[in-house]
Amino acid sequence: MKKLFFILIIVLICFSSHMVKGSDKELIRNTKVLVLPLLENVSSNYYPLTMIAQDMKVKEDSIVAVINNMVAENISENNSQIITDLDCKGIVGLDKIQQQVKLVDSSSDVKIADLSAVSERDYSRLIEQTGVGYVVFINGYYINKRDKPFNTVFHTISLSIFDSKKNKVFDFSNYYNTFDLVPIIEMKAASRKCVQKMAQTILRKANKS
Repeated sequence: MKKLFFILIIVLICFSSHMVKGSDKELIRNTKVLVLPLLENVSSNYYPLTMIAQDMKVKEDSIVAVINNMVAENISENNSQIITDLDCKGIVGLDKIQQQVKLVDSSSDVKIADLSAVSERDYSRLIEQTGVGYVVFINGYYINKRDKPFNTVFHTISLSIFDSKKNKVFDFSNYYNTFDLVPIIEMKAASRKCVQKMAQTILRKANKS
């Protein structure tokens, strides 16, 4: 009888341990990620914003917002873990953080985010209000027109991901190409595969931590 009792205790302990591990894994899988575009982050080696807006059939004063929304929507598409600034209307201090982040040139077409000027209080408040575990900044969207070896437009998107304590996890970028600038609807379709690969990288990092 005692032997049976001890066996039952061991089984219960193992079951309890398994449940805790399972809960932890579920918690990690459900970690939310906020994608936040930065200001004035669209640039080109050839096209002025007026021409970009004209070719994409978008108003010039909204071209930066439209491109950022395109990237954010492609990242969050079919990913319930990822939310964007469009999901966070009414969040206090969101625009303040966007203004405080410094952009540093990593190369001619890639930028990285520097949060040294963002206060701990403002960042903690953002994390608390949104309930996210990570923040991904859209640092840059660089349009690089090349004539050789043939006429091509390269679109480079650079991101930085930070944890809830404002520690940088990593910077990364990806690109896709078109033969010319096209309307924003076509651009969104052309960029989808590239951007969703970036989304997979974000989730791998978030779910590994």
